[in-house]
Amino acid sequence: MQICKSLVPALAVLGLVVNSCQQAETDHTIPVSTQSHELENTNIPDSADTLLSYTYSVFETDGLGWGYKIFENGTLIINQPHIPAVAGSQGFSTSEKAELTAKFAIHKMELGFIPPTISVAELDSLEVLN
Repeated sequence: MQICKSLVPALAVLGLVVNSCQQAETDHTIPVSTQSHELENTNIPDSADTLLSYTYSVFETDGLGWGYKIFENGTLIINQPHIPAVAGSQGFSTSEKAELTAKFAIHKMELGFIPPTISVAELDSLEVLN
């Protein structure tokens, strides 16, 4: 799935927080409803309509650049110290790029893509590759 360049401004509306302190993490909460209209004909009880809370933090890795962590209801579910889908251990060049990718991963989880696999083409569309 290739993401249009028009997605970048839409994700930017979510807001970017610049973290200029090394080794510091920035936490953010994005509530997500698990209710899906595609599941209307299943036998899932109403309790499945709960609200999940996704949070993320960006962090600087020693000599590698920036990475991100994603939490679901406070539990770490993704620790991404390097750029996904790219060979090697290269981190993002800025905290903003790591943050934008974390937000995109959460967006994919909202759409039901778990794990939220991110392709090089999607990273290119987000303009987060160096």
